[in-house]
Amino acid sequence: MFSWAKRRIAPLIFDRIRRIRVQVYCVKCRGQREISKVQKVTLKNGRLATRGKCPVCHTAVFRIVKAAS
Repeated sequence: MFSWAKRRIAPLIFDRIRRIRVQVYCVKCRGQREISKVQKVTLKNGRLATRGKCPVCHTAVFRIVKAAS
């Protein structure tokens, strides 16, 4: 993907993340949880991800976000 496309698409995806409650699998609780303290992250390879805390056990959780097509 071109660098200009990443700059245009990334904010759109992260705006959607803020509005939608992201659920991830917490390994410690062994269940699906909604992330608290959501942060947007861009990985070294350019993929988009979310990072946050499990609201129950406060373990760090992480989820890679699908790219917009």
